[in-house]
Amino acid sequence: MAGAPTTNSSRLVIVDPHLDDYRCLVEPAWRQSVRLTLTSTGSTALRLAPSFGDAVWLVNLKLPDMDGFELLEMLHSLNSKMRALLVDGNFDRQRECRALEMRVVQYICKPIQLDWILDWLQPGSSRAMPSSRMQRSTFSSHTPTGQAR
Repeated sequence: MAGAPTTNSSRLVIVDPHLDDYRCLVEPAWRQSVRLTLTSTGSTALRLAPSFGDAVWLVNLKLPDMDGFELLEMLHSLNSKMRALLVDGNFDRQRECRALEMRVVQYICKPIQLDWILDWLQPGSSRAMPSSRMQRSTFSSHTPTGQAR
């Protein structure tokens, strides 16, 4: 079938309590052969981790059952070569520095350009990660009540 995922695909695991933010990613991910897994809790992510050694992890800093930094530390202890993107509702210089010290590939603020992430995951992609400063000035996410997610 044309456009069907191949066995030589990338895996993206999204850990975020706001999974609806990523629903529009499902169809494009399938078309680009990205194996996509969505979960809303850190505990579920930890149960999945041993099976997803090659995955890129996109982790929200604010999870219902643990801090995103805590989850990243646990994931790194399971796989020291894991690649992760940390998602934050609002830019914070201290959190950005902490994320980069933890070997996070990128600190990203919502809303996220999901098509860019899919392109970046493709083998041979020459797309560079945008700097978090660009993300900070370009992206900011607030719910209708003004609360960051």
